[in-house]
Amino acid sequence: MNPQYFIQVALNVPLMNTFDYQIPFDVVPESIQTGMRVEVPFRNQKKVGIILGVDTKTLCPANKIKVASQIIDERAILDQQFLKLAYWLSEYYHAGIGEVLSVMLPTKIRTGHQLQPIDLMPSSTLQINKPTLQLNLEQLAAINQISEQLGTYNTWVLDGVTGSGKTEVYLELIEKTLQNNCQALILVPEIGLTPQTIARFSDRFNVEIAVLHSGLTDKQRMHAWLQAKNGVAKIIIGTRSAVFTPMEKLGLIILDEAHDLSFKQQDTLRYHARDVAVKRAQLENIPVILGSATHSLETLYNVEHKKFNILYLHQRAGTASVPSFHLLDIRNHYLKEGISPQIIDAIETTIAKKEQVLIFLNRRGYAPSLICHHCGWVAECTRCDAKLTYHLDPLHLHCHHCDSTKPLFKHCPQCQSTNLLALGLGTVKVEMVLSELFPNNKIIRIDRDSTRRKKAMANYIEAINNGEADILIGTQMLAKGHHFPNVTLVVILDGDSGFFSSDFRATENFAQLLMQVAGRAGRAEKPGQVLIQTRNPDHPQLQSLIQNGYAQFARDLLHERQASGLPPYSYLSLIRSHAKNAHVTHEFLEQVKALAIKRHTSAIKILGPIPSPMSKRSGNYHSQLLLQAPDRMSLRKFLNDLMHDIATLPNAKKVRWSLDVDPTDLM
Repeated sequence: MNPQYFIQVALNVPLMNTFDYQIPFDVVPESIQTGMRVEVPFRNQKKVGIILGVDTKTLCPANKIKVASQIIDERAILDQQFLKLAYWLSEYYHAGIGEVLSVMLPTKIRTGHQLQPIDLMPSSTLQINKPTLQLNLEQLAAINQISEQLGTYNTWVLDGVTGSGKTEVYLELIEKTLQNNCQALILVPEIGLTPQTIARFSDRFNVEIAVLHSGLTDKQRMHAWLQAKNGVAKIIIGTRSAVFTPMEKLGLIILDEAHDLSFKQQDTLRYHARDVAVKRAQLENIPVILGSATHSLETLYNVEHKKFNILYLHQRAGTASVPSFHLLDIRNHYLKEGISPQIIDAIETTIAKKEQVLIFLNRRGYAPSLICHHCGWVAECTRCDAKLTYHLDPLHLHCHHCDSTKPLFKHCPQCQSTNLLALGLGTVKVEMVLSELFPNNKIIRIDRDSTRRKKAMANYIEAINNGEADILIGTQMLAKGHHFPNVTLVVILDGDSGFFSSDFRATENFAQLLMQVAGRAGRAEKPGQVLIQTRNPDHPQLQSLIQNGYAQFARDLLHERQASGLPPYSYLSLIRSHAKNAHVTHEFLEQVKALAIKRHTSAIKILGPIPSPMSKRSGNYHSQLLLQAPDRMSLRKFLNDLMHDIATLPNAKKVRWSLDVDPTDLM
């Protein structure tokens, strides 16, 4: 008698386990492979899962075993390397393997769509269009050291000042990777960086380039995914989720602007693309490059402890020089809608020389708040603990946390006064003020509102590089990786905000942003200058950053973190919960804390629960419980046990809760 065969299936459900099914009667057991998709009955619906194993035994009672509906694929679509990475993610982030695979796969793949046929015609002989530029000694040294290690695992930290030619180093190493008949994966933090990255790489290599980011349709994502998987695309460029893309022969992974917070996923599976990229490189036995001018303290800690190898690019490429910095003390000084006369004079001087100006303010909209001049009432979001931002086009109030909108108030709801004032500075107001001051000059504003239309960002970047703009105004979207050769003046309107925050990482993040913005100035042969408006010109950390540079600033911060026992000298995990009722969410975390106390050792610190810094968001009340340990393995083992206990709590079904391993944001 032939034995029965059962398949272990991973399903996208909030459970840690897999599910056993009997194989369909018309399927030959030998034809089944791990990594195939399968459709199965689950409760009262059909679900698509991934086959993780085949066996003649099952621990499930015979009357509970259902028959799988159909095997979708003729052969496995996920190889063992992909599944190894999935298992690691499941273990590290304490998430069910089904949920992990769901995050790793494009929508059409995970929902069972038939795979599109991909043209597998071999590409023509590799052709490379090399520029005439001369690489400096530091660039050549970096290229030589990494290229000698192609085909083996290493994490290379490319520490290069802004404008030092990191991209040219990437291109040279990608060339060597392609010559070895391997593929290269390049991760960038924002969609806005992909057009210029694609253009730079397309100009250099005549190979198929696949692009993966959230702006694509599901069909486009599946096509790019298949091109990479089947080896048709030799270069894959994408944002954080592209780190999961399967490839026929991956030879190199590059993270550009590796410090950027956008590489951390803030919902569902809260992975960090930098950490996943390092683990993937280790599994594939290939090098990974983390490139930045302002590396995270975690990366620098790993360099210090010899886990990562560091290479420096201290000088700017070509004849470009490092910009000069100037702090402008605006205390007790006249400001034209938040802009000092010195700034206005500097803008006028710069555009008179036919050079461009970049104005940075990380607040979109017209004004960050609307206030009643008579009684002091402030327009606040009813769903969040946040002020409503005043927007002009169209005229409305907008919450940037829950995305809710309100029509503009005609009078104060508290005292009925019509004397309502828009207070503070947003990018739209800056644009209006500068349009009045410089009516004959072209101004381009780049923020999330101005770039909503398809290809808007790419069109703006093209216009800037073609010299069609004199003044650029933008949020952090303009700070990341852009090369504007004619920008010689950078103005930072608020040089204080990041130094006064409850989050211990805020200072590091603000310093990175400030230095990245400053790095847009003087990237070609013309010298650049950076003007920073501040009400705290003597702040020791601001002074250290300006006078000593980011490297010394980061070393000082690392010493502070070590003295206070904060990451990277300890490890954190954050359990968050939210519900419509503040008492319910807090009570749930008290129950979690009680479980944690039973299991924890003296090495594990349990902090909280407390309301989140923004306790009300999107109509829900948020609380959090922080867990801290001196080493990663102790915390991982502790969480492994705790996660199983939490699932048994009766209140676990009354709230939405999540675990964030290595949180980058405690808000």
